[in-house]
Amino acid sequence: RVDRRSREVQAESVAYTVCQHFGLDTSDYSFGYVAGWSSGKEMTELKASLETIQATAKELITEIEGHFTELQQQRQAEQEQEAKAKETLLLNGKESEQFCM
Repeated sequence: RVDRRSREVQAESVAYTVCQHFGLDTSDYSFGYVAGWSSGKEMTELKASLETIQATAKELITEIEGHFTELQQQRQAEQEQEAKAKETLLLNGKESEQFCM
């Protein structure tokens, strides 16, 4: 079983990896934290933690990107609806002007 301190460092490393993927720099805090934990650790423990970090970060990134894609699609659909509504209003306005003349 992984100890609490190792889980905390894994969580920090996952957060760092995900943030880096999306262009957010947390290295000022993350590097010192991870370096302090990793000194004196066995290579097998480090490797196991790295595998956990990679898998968890990949899962989170995939999930976030999926939600981001959904939001983009919703926003695009809303913009298209707004454009159609404006076009309809403009066309209706022009038709009204023709009847008034």
